[in-house]
Amino acid sequence: MVPLKFTIGDAISFLFLLFHRRTITDSGESYLQFYKQYNREQDVFFDAGVFWEQLEKNADTMTNRYFLAYRLFVGSMQITKKFFQYIKIPGNIVDHLETVAKLAENISSVIKKFELTGRLNYSFVEEKMRAARDQFYNIIEYVHSETLVEHLTSLSLSEVAKQTDIMADSSNEYMDVGQGGTFNQHQIDISSYYNNQAFGYSNSSADLTGGGEFFLLDGRSSLQGVVVHKDIEFSFCKHPGHGNDNVTCQGQVIPIDCRVYNGIWLLGCAEWGNAKGYIGIQFEDGDVEHIPAQLTDWAWRPRFGEAIVMTLPVFRKVKMAFVPDEGHIFAVHYPITREKRACKLLLPNCPNFHIFSIVMTSFAA
Repeated sequence: MVPLKFTIGDAISFLFLLFHRRTITDSGESYLQFYKQYNREQDVFFDAGVFWEQLEKNADTMTNRYFLAYRLFVGSMQITKKFFQYIKIPGNIVDHLETVAKLAENISSVIKKFELTGRLNYSFVEEKMRAARDQFYNIIEYVHSETLVEHLTSLSLSEVAKQTDIMADSSNEYMDVGQGGTFNQHQIDISSYYNNQAFGYSNSSADLTGGGEFFLLDGRSSLQGVVVHKDIEFSFCKHPGHGNDNVTCQGQVIPIDCRVYNGIWLLGCAEWGNAKGYIGIQFEDGDVEHIPAQLTDWAWRPRFGEAIVMTLPVFRKVKMAFVPDEGHIFAVHYPITREKRACKLLLPNCPNFHIFSIVMTSFAA
């Protein structure tokens, strides 16, 4: 067997090739050359039509295969992002990787929900596949560009080592998501956007996940309409268990009082896996600050710096083995960095991202 010779560029390309139909031979053929010949129109991985055709042929098998493929693809993008950061690839390419990973995670969550419930939001899958493909090919074009070759040949090993130390140190830093100083709280009324019921009694029609699962209120005389965390007062549904009580995010645009905000707090959770997307803060001048937002699955311990503020029993209309009996709602804070007057809030387009309450903050005068 002839040993394969890997350059840095080949290593980058190899991460991508793992998730496409490709036979790696002993010939030592250049992976970068493969991408130079690659035709996006021939790529079925991001083709929603082919995805649907495969489901019609064998839903059980193909759903699981697509789910696993997209989960692996998420991991590939995250690994590549870290590697690109180590070798100081320009930030816009790293941003593309982050976006593709989030889109792929959205797709995998919807596919998993379909596998377990038989319900598929096809238009959502189609939209996300198209967006992921477009972003992915921005990365592909860079991978086999002369710009990358020039960057790799100019790399200083000492600079790479220094960057590695910086990233290792920053990953170990603890970030306090509380806010120092005096600040004002601004509860954002999202009640008119409620489109999902997460709280209910055993005989109710509540359904947080689409699979007949929700937070059970049986045995509780009342559920307070205010939750306090780090001095932040979250107001949520006034009558839990009686109708919709949260927003499943579908890109809603919410007007807010125009002022300079310095942070946003969410009360929420994800389902059928973690939820990732971007919250947009739109300013008076039309500029938008896109804030990467992540929420942990309601059945898991927090994974993205959130705090558990509520834990309730989970009711399942269809009993399943090896699933937790309790679910969580989390609080999480994101800073707003641009000191401009904001007038609109843009929610993620991610159906398994659920928001029960939003509080924005501003510095006290």
